[in-house]
Amino acid sequence: MTNGSATARNHAALTVGVSDRPPFGVKDDIRRERKPPDRNILDRDRIVDGLRQWGIVIVFATIVVTFSWLRPTTFMTFQNVVNVVNNSSSLLLFAMAATLALAIGEFDLSFVAVADLVAVLVGVLVTGFGWTSAFGIAGALALGLVCGAAIGAVNGLFVAKAFVPSFVATLAVGSIAAGLELATQVWIAGGMKQISAIVLPAPLQALGSATAFGSPIKWTVVAVFLFATALWLLVRRTTPGRQAYSIGGNPMAAYLAGVPVAALRIAVFALIGFIAALAGSIALAERAAFVQQWFQNWATLGWFCRPEKKLATS
Repeated sequence: MTNGSATARNHAALTVGVSDRPPFGVKDDIRRERKPPDRNILDRDRIVDGLRQWGIVIVFATIVVTFSWLRPTTFMTFQNVVNVVNNSSSLLLFAMAATLALAIGEFDLSFVAVADLVAVLVGVLVTGFGWTSAFGIAGALALGLVCGAAIGAVNGLFVAKAFVPSFVATLAVGSIAAGLELATQVWIAGGMKQISAIVLPAPLQALGSATAFGSPIKWTVVAVFLFATALWLLVRRTTPGRQAYSIGGNPMAAYLAGVPVAALRIAVFALIGFIAALAGSIALAERAAFVQQWFQNWATLGWFCRPEKKLATS
């Protein structure tokens, strides 16, 4: 009897001690204190999130409205819009390259120098080495794109495998690319220090000046916008793209989650080099070469500091 009573008391005590309620009081129960989401449009968090998402669009719209008001007869005209759009292809590619680097939490200060190196390389091949046929021009452009991607991959190896800070690694590689560009200028036809538009092969000039569907918009601009759309889909709608974002947020957490951090960093830097080479090739086809003022402006913005340009449009 005694043992049976003790067993019953112990069972009762265990039954009383075990509960299906959460281990906190009623006033702390999140199920009871859950509130509906705040729909106030003036909520601080909603305003901050909106500015993060639409801040650039708001600033752009403000600039357009301001200059349209200040210069109504010159700024907001059809011809000016066409000129701005037709000169935006290389700048848009530069913006994509910079955005990719920032998305993975790194810097790339070399892509402008890579673009210029590829422009000079392609220009030398088509003017000084006789690559003037359609196949020769296509080969020169393809070689330039491969060189750009290779230089970007070198940046990625320094950052991902040697653990060199991206600021230092890309600045060093950009300086080397600038030196290679100066060395490549030795082979410009006739010993010149510039590539004139009139000496470029006719197919390359047509590539940079052809317009799309009978409109005044160049084909190069259309191609760049299509490329930007494909890049957006790659980054936002594919697994590698989302993994690249996770690297930019927290590389250690991404690594622990199974993301191939090193391989993705190398791939992203190679893609940046490819985009830079594409920008250089398009600039060569459209303007014969990069305008020196472009590089001075980018250096002023802090993207790249490099020696004075020797290659300019005649």
